[in-house]
Amino acid sequence: MQRKKTIIGPIIRLTLVLVVCQAILGYFVFINRRAVSPTTFSNFAQEQILASGHILDGFIFFLFAQLLVYATYIIAIWAVTCLIKYLLNLSQSQSRLLGMCLWLLATVSVYFANQYYFPDSQFAFLRHMFGLFSHHGVNDLIFLILSTLLLVVGALAGLGFLKGLWQRCGRAGIWIIGLACFSVAATGYFIHTARTASGKSPGPNIIIIGIDSLRPNDLAYFGNDTSPMPYTDSLLTTATVFTQAYTPLGRTFPAWMSVLTGRDPKLNNARYNLRRQADLILEPNLAAILKRQGYRTIYAIDDRRFNNIDEDYGFTEVIGPDIGANDFILGTINDAPLTNLLMNVGLSRWLFPYNYANRAAHVSYYPQQFDRLLANALAYQSKKPLFLAVHYTLPHWPFSWGSSPSYDRNDPLRNEAMFSDALAATDGQIERLMTTLKDKGYLHNAIVVLLSDHGNGFGLSKESLTQQQNYQGKKAIQKSPLNRFLVNEKTIGHGTDLLNKVQNHVLLAFRVYAPKDGKLRHNTVGRQDYNVSLIDIAPSLLDYVNIKQDKMQGISLLQNILSKTVPKPPARNIFLETGFTLPGILVANPSIGTLLNQGLVYYNIEPETGLLRVKPELSNAIIKGKQRGVLRGDWLLVDVPDLDDKHFVILVNTKTGQWSDELSSAWAKQAPVADMQKALQNFYDDELNHAKQ
Repeated sequence: MQRKKTIIGPIIRLTLVLVVCQAILGYFVFINRRAVSPTTFSNFAQEQILASGHILDGFIFFLFAQLLVYATYIIAIWAVTCLIKYLLNLSQSQSRLLGMCLWLLATVSVYFANQYYFPDSQFAFLRHMFGLFSHHGVNDLIFLILSTLLLVVGALAGLGFLKGLWQRCGRAGIWIIGLACFSVAATGYFIHTARTASGKSPGPNIIIIGIDSLRPNDLAYFGNDTSPMPYTDSLLTTATVFTQAYTPLGRTFPAWMSVLTGRDPKLNNARYNLRRQADLILEPNLAAILKRQGYRTIYAIDDRRFNNIDEDYGFTEVIGPDIGANDFILGTINDAPLTNLLMNVGLSRWLFPYNYANRAAHVSYYPQQFDRLLANALAYQSKKPLFLAVHYTLPHWPFSWGSSPSYDRNDPLRNEAMFSDALAATDGQIERLMTTLKDKGYLHNAIVVLLSDHGNGFGLSKESLTQQQNYQGKKAIQKSPLNRFLVNEKTIGHGTDLLNKVQNHVLLAFRVYAPKDGKLRHNTVGRQDYNVSLIDIAPSLLDYVNIKQDKMQGISLLQNILSKTVPKPPARNIFLETGFTLPGILVANPSIGTLLNQGLVYYNIEPETGLLRVKPELSNAIIKGKQRGVLRGDWLLVDVPDLDDKHFVILVNTKTGQWSDELSSAWAKQAPVADMQKALQNFYDDELNHAKQ
């Protein structure tokens, strides 16, 4: 007896072939595009990944989510085929052929949409190989044809559904189903309206808005006529702006640890990213203090790979992608046309927690994903005052996302152009956030802080503080070891070089929102031109809400924020240091493969948590290799270790650009060199045990 041929059979087989081909192609593209050593990765997988239950659980759920997505895809095509078959009274063989044609149409549409909406996807190969879909006219024509065909198919399926409904239920059944759909929609609308009704949140609310990699000179407020952030510039015109603000360490996690604890990395132990939490000193902590005072504390960030701040840091809610080694693994390999297209659907938050709203998974990331999560959290208004710390990471390398403009890879200005585009998109995110905060009443009584965690170097000679023409020593510099400071191999990125003027100089501004006719305090408007640090933020905010805290290293800037007549704080030492940098990142266009291969050597996975951590045994070597500096007024003193345990000590006048290593010269005597050397030695203690230069 011959088995009856089903409609769904060919659809299943075609989909299985598609999935297998995608997996094979994806593997080779991943290996080749990222230059990952299969042997190195295999060894790491056997030693680390398979030893962690958290990692394996993530993989199992990932496979389940993929199965669910493709099963739904198959069922949807089968259902549409059956409805059209019913409408047109097709035979079984005709229906099977129709099902295969609809599968082909759907798959072509999915692949084209992936090329169109996710041009950096590994499956956007037609765009890269043949230059197809690069002309807007061709794009629009293909889009029109496919959309028309899909609409026709959808209309036929809808008519088939109505035909079946009419024959089985008659007119009354159609009316009942229509009313039921209307009732569900109306109920959902009223629930949403009730949940998001605006009001006045109790205050004072505290809002910190961080912008990754933003340099003050990117903004019109600081003289950039082509600023990509007009909305942010408009906020600064009504704020107290500290023009000489610095981050203690130019990496996101250490910078935010300094913001929260009011202490330098040397004191809170956040000396580099992905350090074991047990090694950190989390108290005192702004979020924890405010939580104990009855605040609702929220931390929101769209890239948590190297910034694992969570509820243990004093936050009641954390918004962003899931963290752990699976963020690096699954967040990278989950790049297929069908799942990419689903990434902007809210359900993907649960199906793909390592991709949704994850800027690090840049291929499929759209800023609206993160904005939606943040807006949903703010829609719920508790009776508690709000502490919101949000950090936007779109301007971080690789400066691209799902819908970002494309540039010629050989264009020497490509990175700067992409960086500017990312700042512009972030400006839109900040505007949407501020609109939400205003509409929900959070700005009725609030203080808002705008900051950047660090700057970013692009390897430009103008970024260097050690220009040859500004050298004040007597040596023939080009023939001495100091020649290394004329070569800009370390001016790429951030947290890599204290002698790069843009890496540690950051934005810091305060804006107080209060009723004009009330008794609440208001900020002064204008510039404060003296050195401050990110460690000053927590003491200032606690002072604003009348909470005393004497264990923080930073100082309160509140009186200078509220009054122009208050004298500026006395000159003090601002300490700076570099972070831990993989060698592969010190180039203009880092290779993901190189970074992965190097990272497998330096990192391991905590089996009990599934988190990626720097190997503890490397901590001493990492700290030993740091540059350390102290800033006092216009003078910067930097200690630079060399590979053979020698140290260069460089003195720079940040105002004139002059510099020297001859600290006993007449020029150097203009600076408080002895005091700065002593301060640097005392602060870093046994880390600087070399002979003084």
